[in-house]
Amino acid sequence: MSSLDLLNKYAELTEAWMDKQAKLDNYVQQWLDGTTQMSAEGVQQLVDSSTQQIEQLKASASQAQAEYLRITQEETMRKNAVRSVKHNLGASPDELVINGGVLSSNAKDSYLTGRQKTPEELEFERNQLLANIKSKVMSKEITLAEASKLAQDVNIAYGVNTQIEQENTQGGMRR
Repeated sequence: MSSLDLLNKYAELTEAWMDKQAKLDNYVQQWLDGTTQMSAEGVQQLVDSSTQQIEQLKASASQAQAEYLRITQEETMRKNAVRSVKHNLGASPDELVINGGVLSSNAKDSYLTGRQKTPEELEFERNQLLANIKSKVMSKEITLAEASKLAQDVNIAYGVNTQIEQENTQGGMRR
């Protein structure tokens, strides 16, 4: 589900539970005023079932909101990592390779040709950048902390899940 879909779902669920709460409050007020005839047990059952439905809607809305926040945070982290890689290492983790084109005085006749990078090319590029970072640390151009941040940015920009990698290196041994 996209972040926009999740945001819309959150808004719909929030509106639904607020409407249900308002209707319940209105019905209870009418019962208290005597305009609606129902036994106290009937009203209590109605309040209990409605409250349970409202709580379910609230929980679903909270879940949609949490998922939306997680996705937008991941998107922001990836965008920032791509910017960092472009700025600090001069590499573009884009998945397109421009390999030609035509430039014409008429803008409508100008175009570029390109192709998608293969997963192997992306992995090779990522490994080259990580080796470049390592050599910069060895030559003391950057600190170890800067290198760690750059390596993390490279992994995020190229879609490598660093959380899994960190879990797999428990005890200093790769599994």
